[in-house]
Order: sequence, then C-alpha cells, then structure tokens
Amino acid sequence: MVISNRSLFYSGARQFIAGLALHEQDLPAVAVVCPVASLTQLYVTARARQQAFQQTRDGKRDAFLAQGQQRERALGFIEKARDVLVPYLGSVWSEAWTQAGFINHSLALPPSLPRVVDALEALERYFTANPTQQKADLLLTAALAKQQRENLELAVATVARCKREQRTNRDLREAADAALAEMVAVGRKVLAATLPESDPRWLDFRTEVPGDVSRPEGVEGVTWQAGLPGHLTVRWNAAVRAESYIVQAQVVGVEESFRTLATLWDTTTDLALTPGAQVKLRVLARNASGPGVPSEEVSATVPALVAA
Repeated sequence: MVISNRSLFYSGARQFIAGLALHEQDLPAVAVVCPVASLTQLYVTARARQQAFQQTRDGKRDAFLAQGQQRERALGFIEKARDVLVPYLGSVWSEAWTQAGFINHSLALPPSLPRVVDALEALERYFTANPTQQKADLLLTAALAKQQRENLELAVATVARCKREQRTNRDLREAADAALAEMVAVGRKVLAATLPESDPRWLDFRTEVPGDVSRPEGVEGVTWQAGLPGHLTVRWNAAVRAESYIVQAQVVGVEESFRTLATLWDTTTDLALTPGAQVKLRVLARNASGPGVPSEEVSATVPALVAA
C-alpha cells in the first residue's frame, strides 16, 4: 500500500471514526464489521508509529550532519599532520609516507570515510613510534589521533544505527497504516451498501456526499427566445459533469407539475408548445449517476398563432 499524503489519510480515518461513533446505533451493520474501539486503537497505533518514524528520520539527519562535521575535523588533523611531517618524510610522496597513512603514491587527503579512519590509525601508530615528531602545541599527538579516530568511528556507527532504526520504524508504520486502511476500507464498503448516495449522514464520515460528487452540477443561465407560433427556443450553459440534459415545462393554470419535453446532448432546443400559453421552463443536467438539481424556473409566453 502506498500512501501519497499521510495527513489526508489520517484525517480521513479520524473523520470516519467520528462518523462511526455518532451513528453506531442507527448503522449497526457498519459498527459490527468496523467497531469504533478497534478502529480507534488502530488509528492511535498508526499515528504513534508515524511519530516514531519521524523521530528516527530526524535522528538520522542529525547523525549524518554530526558525521560530516567529525569527518571535516579528522581531515583537518590529517592535513596538519602531513604538513608537520614534511621535514621528516619529504615534500613529495615516497614509501616512507605509507607509515603515516599516505598511500597510493599520493599526499592527497583520503577520499572516503574508511580511508580517513585508516589514515588516523596510521598516524596514531606513527606518532607512537616517533614520539619526538609529535607536536603537542599543535594538538598533533598519538593520543589525539586515536581520539579523532574513535570519534569518527562513533559517528559512523551512529549513522548506521539511525538508518537501521528508521528502516525498522518505517516498516512498523507501514504495517500499522495498512491495518488501519484495511479496516476503514471494509467499513466504507459496508457503509456504501447501507447509505443511499444522497444521504446527508455521509458528511459525518467524509467531506462530501457521494451523490453530490458524482452527479452533475445544476444548470445555470436558462434563457428563451420566441420562435414560430407555438415554438420557443431554449438555451442554457453547460453544467459540470453533465452527459445529457432534460428539458421540462409546466403550463401555468393547466398542469400541476413539470413534464419532460426533451432529453438531449446539446445546450439548446426548440420546444413545440400550446400557442399563447404561459409556461414555466427548467433544465436538469444528467449523467450515469442520475440527474442533478433543477435549474431556476423561467417564465415564458408561447407565441400565438397569427389570426387568419
């Protein structure tokens, strides 16, 4: 399971739990498969695992920073030692330099952490064997080489430990998130089979009513224009998520309710009505989820027949 936004994941689970707690009595089928107490415990565990993961991630970041700083200090020690030993070992590389940790025919500073550790260990041995070449006033001694090495080795070990802890906490977090997501998914599936798409109780479980999301928005901008006698041309603006439109009319004083005159894909139509009648018009957008809310009603007068 991949969670792209944990803030939304946790807030969604928290709202679902709140809905369960509120409707535990009137939606027993959901409460049975998704008990509030069980889901709450899964949520608490998941959040705790996330917090532990974040703490170990921050700890790893700090450990890498400390390791980098210690590496720079160690390189500074090695560089200063190299400069001090030039009068004894020469200004260019020779085999004599290998005893001080400079290998591979170069006096360049070691390029990797393991090589830095090796160089410090070599300098510790060299100064121990050649105590008169130590420079205590410059903090260049066998003891200080050993301290630099131990400090760097500790920093490296700390990074390794933090990486291991982060991986462990990541796995624990993902397992907790998966358990939470699984129970929420089961609860949502039963809820979808229990609640109608337009039931307002959905808002206690999520941020929107499914029926409101899947159905088209209401039609706006309905206008009419007189045409030939007995005809009106009706136009409207396209509605979001509409796949077709239902055009309805009601003859004032004759009909008690609206009746459907046309279902079409376009946003304009010609209606044939009783000449001279007063009518009310409205349009509904429609898609596979059903019709949206009706547009505002528009009153019109159907053109009358021309007298003979």
